Amino acid sequence: MKIKYLFILLFLQSMDVCFSQKYEVQVNPGKLNFNYAMLIDTIPPVLTVFSPKPNIIPERPVYTKESQIQITGEVSDDKKLVSFKINEKEYINRNSDKFNCSINLIKGMNKIELTAADKKGNVTRKEINVFQDPKLNLTPPIVKIDEPFISRGINVVELTDSKSDTLLVKGHIGDNRNIYSLMINEKRVSIVDSGKFSIIFKNRPKALDIKAIDSLGNITQLNYKVDIADLSDIPDSLRGTNHALIIAVQDYQNSKISSLDGPLADGTNLKTLLSQKYDFAPENVLMLENPTRKEILDSFRSLRESIKPIDNLVIFYAGHGYFDQKIKQGYWLPSDADDKNSSGWISNSDIRDQINGIDGRHVLLVADACFGGAIFKSRNAFSEAPNSILKAYSTKSRKALTSGMVELVPEKSKFMSHLLAILKSNESNYLLSSSIFWEIKQQSILENGQTPGWGVIEGTGDDDLQGGEFVFVRKNTINNK
Repeated sequence: MKIKYLFILLFLQSMDVCFSQKYEVQVNPGKLNFNYAMLIDTIPPVLTVFSPKPNIIPERPVYTKESQIQITGEVSDDKKLVSFKINEKEYINRNSDKFNCSINLIKGMNKIELTAADKKGNVTRKEINVFQDPKLNLTPPIVKIDEPFISRGINVVELTDSKSDTLLVKGHIGDNRNIYSLMINEKRVSIVDSGKFSIIFKNRPKALDIKAIDSLGNITQLNYKVDIADLSDIPDSLRGTNHALIIAVQDYQNSKISSLDGPLADGTNLKTLLSQKYDFAPENVLMLENPTRKEILDSFRSLRESIKPIDNLVIFYAGHGYFDQKIKQGYWLPSDADDKNSSGWISNSDIRDQINGIDGRHVLLVADACFGGAIFKSRNAFSEAPNSILKAYSTKSRKALTSGMVELVPEKSKFMSHLLAILKSNESNYLLSSSIFWEIKQQSILENGQTPGWGVIEGTGDDDLQGGEFVFVRKNTINNK
């Protein structure tokens, strides 16, 4: 009897009869009893695609710039596989269940259909949509965090207020592309038309996980540890006094040089902000109103004598600027400038020499004038971001922030209004001068195409690539020991 039932089972298997689950033979009383129903084979082949990976955005095609795409994967079946086709073309590989095939693409949408069939006619189909265009931008989106400060190279967010439990994260999309989604710590973040975004965390997180996906499915993922930036424990050897020289030239003695509307008011507002909100004693903020060439150079000479190696200096100039194309030299025009004689002007060489003679740790030159960018080491001189705020504060620097590069700037330049607004609205204990530049740059380009400048002042002793720069410190942030 047992031999008879075994023969029946083997016969059924040879006829491609399978069981949905395991089976059991019972000899009682001479009957063949199955625990589960006996079924004809209805299970289709298993078709798995390894590449290309599907677009992370549902219902979107795979995007590529290439004229061919590689299709790889695996197809298997519990019985005998009869055929496997890619776009109705038979694919044969008797030595393996895996497949690897190159498909030629046309520009635009391409539909690739994979079909696997077994002996009983069970079929599995998969469709891959591929959009081809050699001009596609397939680089990951650029996500810039403007606030809080990001330490260079070590993926640390430095907070400037250790007392607050909340955390404001502000940033922008660096290349103005369309963003499908932006998530920070699994919270969706809205992006405005200018590419800016912001989110407030009521309970300060220990880390920031950022995930940005653009409209083509390109993805950027960033992770930052959250830490506290604190300069209160810096040694006495690194502490210095902040000085400011504000040069505002609005009215010119020569009638052929037009007067300007704004430098005196801008200079006065800057002086008030520095002495009231930031770590500048009022007696160390000197403002020159419509100064002559001699008065400007005398002030530089006085600063060379009074500033110590650990002190810091901000120089601000608002007035006319000029660039001589023949000798590639830029100039400031003092109030007694002659429109036809440059010997009474102040050249970039003069400014560099004066700054080079100052022993302070940081010198930041802020110039709201035409052709101000001619003072840089190179036209697009952007130094590395500092490793940390402490590194920025402690490393010698000679930097300039200008309202334009080697170009004319509008007489009604928005540079100063942006600068003053940033300094006034800032709530961080420490504000990097490079952060001011990036904020002004975004606003200026959006408004009128004007390109502000930021970089190293040539030949003045900047510890280039070390990340030093002037840090605006709010009053009472660093307690006196």
